[in-house]
Amino acid sequence: MKIKQFISGRWPGLKALALCAMAATAFVACKDDETDVVQDPHITLSEDAFLYNAAGETHSFTVYSNIDWKVEMADTSQTWVNIWPKEGSDDGVFAVKVSKQPAKDPVLREARFRVVGKHEHDNIIQEITISQRDVDPALKLGVTTTPPKVVINSNGEEKYSVGVTCNVEWTAKVGDSGEGWITIDEISDNEIKFSVPKYAGTVPRTGRIEFNATTERMTTVELIVYQSIPLDIGENAELKTIAEVYEKLGGLQGTVRENVKIQGTVISDRVSGNCPNPAAFFVQDASGRAIQFRVQEGSHSLQLNSLVTIPLMNTQSVIDDDGQPYITISTERIRDVITTGGAPIEPKVMESTQGLTDEMLGTLVTIRNLQFVFPHGTYYNANEGSIYGGGRPTDLAQLLLDRDGNTISHYVYGGTSVETGAMFKHYELLTDDPMLDITGILIKVENEWAIRMRNINDRDKLTEARRYVPVTEFYWPETLPDKEILVPKVGTGQLFVNFAPKAVIAQSTTFRLYSGAAYVRVDASVNGTEKGYYSANCGGWGAQSNDTYTPTQKAWYFETSTAGISDDLYVCFCTTSSQSGPGPFSIEWAAAEAGPWTFVTDYKAGNWEVIPGPKNFAFKLPDGCKNQSSLWLRFRVNSDERVDGKAANSATGTNRMIYTSLKKKVN
Repeated sequence: MKIKQFISGRWPGLKALALCAMAATAFVACKDDETDVVQDPHITLSEDAFLYNAAGETHSFTVYSNIDWKVEMADTSQTWVNIWPKEGSDDGVFAVKVSKQPAKDPVLREARFRVVGKHEHDNIIQEITISQRDVDPALKLGVTTTPPKVVINSNGEEKYSVGVTCNVEWTAKVGDSGEGWITIDEISDNEIKFSVPKYAGTVPRTGRIEFNATTERMTTVELIVYQSIPLDIGENAELKTIAEVYEKLGGLQGTVRENVKIQGTVISDRVSGNCPNPAAFFVQDASGRAIQFRVQEGSHSLQLNSLVTIPLMNTQSVIDDDGQPYITISTERIRDVITTGGAPIEPKVMESTQGLTDEMLGTLVTIRNLQFVFPHGTYYNANEGSIYGGGRPTDLAQLLLDRDGNTISHYVYGGTSVETGAMFKHYELLTDDPMLDITGILIKVENEWAIRMRNINDRDKLTEARRYVPVTEFYWPETLPDKEILVPKVGTGQLFVNFAPKAVIAQSTTFRLYSGAAYVRVDASVNGTEKGYYSANCGGWGAQSNDTYTPTQKAWYFETSTAGISDDLYVCFCTTSSQSGPGPFSIEWAAAEAGPWTFVTDYKAGNWEVIPGPKNFAFKLPDGCKNQSSLWLRFRVNSDERVDGKAANSATGTNRMIYTSLKKKVN
């Protein structure tokens, strides 16, 4: 990385020595292994230049630092550049958004700004230069379909021709999925010719030809090449139920060898937008079983409650990394579609998530009497505003408790654009509804049970009465006040870290508790970057030379009282770490701050630099926690592993608590 640093100090005679020290600091801070402790004030950046598209875009720059910093424009009259946030502390991210080039007379334009590290004696300065193209590279293929696609029958095609229009030099290659059967024969300035041989397979195949600018940064344009199967597949197929198909397979995996077909109702809703995979759809029939299909073409247009017939001969049911079974087919197999003729599937009503089995995967259920673990604000808006850019996923989970104390995650997909452009918006689902019946499709994510609503109507508010009532509850709809200790919104108690002062410290120091972002809206009608929840953030979790504690002795302490409470108790919280911050924690309880401490469970914090939506947890506490005049819980780091698993926990790594609560189950 090219880094420009300028040091102006009070003692010019030490200038050379200071420059050497700063260079050494920058070298250490940029290393992948962050086990080395950086004590001197420092700032490094992920990059010092970026070229923007003419259409305008947002790009995030990562700051690695242990001091306060601010971002300053060299020319404040350049209104086509917007920076947010313009200041921060320690490690952080700021985003630079540039507006679209004017339609008339666009020109290549450039802007400079600098990141200034504020220090007692010297300022540390890094410069960044950005530029924006006057015209973006553009390539268009001479086909009418969107996305660009050619369909070739099983007999094949010699030298199939597609026209190409491009404003820069371009090149093309066969993608991995087309290697071995798609051959590029000729490329000219305005045309590509390729060949596809005869095909005798039983499953259609799809390949891609990838087009790119020769020297410019340009979004890859793909031409889908689809070759069909011989037309006799599925003729005279015998109708079977989905349950009979799985019974013949002997489980959820295997190849369908018989000439059979199923007929069922589409229970997923592509129109709603709560579907992260446009190729997937779910079909359930009268047997009560369901199949998840994924089409080779990459997307489909099947509507909710459509009746479909699908031949299955020579298809294969496999299980993905999340634990979900699915069958890949071509859209040619989707036959006799009756858009309005399918009878809606009645969901199976469940009083609890107890007893879920793999045979229920992909089916439609209604789970009754669910309560959100974090009962304030709205769904996470992970791709809302500049700070949520960088390709972070918008398919995020909110944790729910059922009547028996079991948890299940509820996933909402926010689309590929910012929340304002998504069809199914996270913030439309207010989480302050106390008790809910939720209807959705049972799925697995990371081999854990989850549910996905099809649309906004799959939720019924039941009552204002809550089953899980807070005894003590910490959350912050406003910034944490400087020099004040954390005060609960409900009940009495304390929340602090054992290796830093209990009061909030706004100014950067080695060990401190400070106000951070939470990535949750306070108000559904106001963008989260303008009115969002805050978190109690803390740095210094890794080993440092002036440590009083070892890394595995560092912990959050949560003190409350359960005097007179005989109800079951649950600790509920939301937490994330920066990528160099701590990952594995243990929860322990005691009747006094000094212990002795009793183990409850382990958990791993979320990584906010991968998924900014805070990770939710809820754990039932042992009966010994009941009726305690003073109950202490601590969330202790149990290893020096970073949350990203790449190295040991860094001295500058952070962990934040967004929400911390002790709840009692009252009914």
